[in-house]
This record gives sequence, structure tokens and C-alpha cells, in this order.
Amino acid sequence: MKRKCVFCRIIKGEIKGDVLRASNNFIALRDAKPAAEGHTLIIPKKHYVTLLDTEKTYLRTLCGFSPE
Repeated sequence: MKRKCVFCRIIKGEIKGDVLRASNNFIALRDAKPAAEGHTLIIPKKHYVTLLDTEKTYLRTLCGFSPE
């Protein structure tokens, strides 16, 4: 059985994540094991295996997204 993507599970509300901000396309959340103070993950709401698989138009919307 395949394991579900932890980020997809956070987006669906199946598990808790420390979400700082959300938009139609992305969520920003604090890393569970931060490497430094303020370590924030920006996750697309649509599942992609790698960044290279991500649609260019989808990535362009990332430029306007900021966790503030």
C-alpha cells in the first residue's frame, strides 16, 4: 500500500499542520523540524512529484504568494 503524501494530508485536513497562510494554490506552514528560526515551507495544493513536474503557469502564481 502506498503511503499518502503528508502535505496532501495536511491540505485535506487529515492531519494537523501549523499553517501560516493559504491561497487557492498554495499553503505556507512552519516546518515540523525547522533548520532555522522562521523556517517555512510553501506547498502547492495540487500534488506534484517534483518541481520539474509543476506547470509553469502554476509556478508563476507562486511569485505573488508570501507567508508574510
